[in-house]
Amino acid sequence: MSWLRQVETERVRNVIAARCRHILLASEELAEEVRKTLQKKPDSFVDIVTRLSLCPASAASGGDLGWVGRDDNSLEDLVPMEVRETVIKGQPGDILKIKSPRGWHLVRIEDVMLDLKMRHVQCSEDTHITSGLMGSYSIETMGCQMNQADSERMAGQLESLGLSPHTGHDDEPPPRVVVLNTCSIRDKAEQKVYARLDPHIKRKRQGGLLTVVVSGCVAQQEGEKLLKQMPEIDVVIGPQYANRLADVLSESQQGGQICATSDARIMEDLTMPNRQSQISAWVNVI
Repeated sequence: MSWLRQVETERVRNVIAARCRHILLASEELAEEVRKTLQKKPDSFVDIVTRLSLCPASAASGGDLGWVGRDDNSLEDLVPMEVRETVIKGQPGDILKIKSPRGWHLVRIEDVMLDLKMRHVQCSEDTHITSGLMGSYSIETMGCQMNQADSERMAGQLESLGLSPHTGHDDEPPPRVVVLNTCSIRDKAEQKVYARLDPHIKRKRQGGLLTVVVSGCVAQQEGEKLLKQMPEIDVVIGPQYANRLADVLSESQQGGQICATSDARIMEDLTMPNRQSQISAWVNVI
């Protein structure tokens, strides 16, 4: 009996910390005025911290609190419990106005840290479980320029796990992790994905130590269907998880398959991409 593990990302319940900046003010009226200013001029945050914040400890770093979780009691003097409880319920980009015994806090959420919860679902076929990640990786990018940017970010994530790029030399062992970054724009995109996966699936069926990841738009579109049709696939992730690949892969090493296609709103990408050029780079423009 095998199991398909679905990554759930319902907000609030699975947010374990938020990366924040804050300004401490004396009155609600001033806090509301400053909040409206920040909504119009978000780049003015550090300047306003310097001029108005009553919290010298955080003002020294431009209001940066770093990662804040509900149970971070060491931060009680800076951000009391009522502030921390509110912060983990917010979304990236929110500017929250919160009252505490210290005064009025304006907290801007810059990113959230998700606890990847697993839901077990019975599958019809056995999965091919692999364990341990050592060696090299390869990424095959299909489709658009956005996919090329995502592939660079995923390469950085894989290298953070200690993997190295596969060079393709004849005397080099085959890659330990294979990522197929898919695109659904062209006709019969799903069939093309299955065709590209075929040699990796054959290698795995022959006993090769391999973790297969399908990412991108086809992964988002097909989701669990990919895992059920090809149980040799270990991980299916949507584009929104490109900068969380290391976390998802770590979970996959516990056994079973993982499908991470739920909504996950991330404002700031803190990953270090592996750029393929020294003079140009693919970047997201919002």
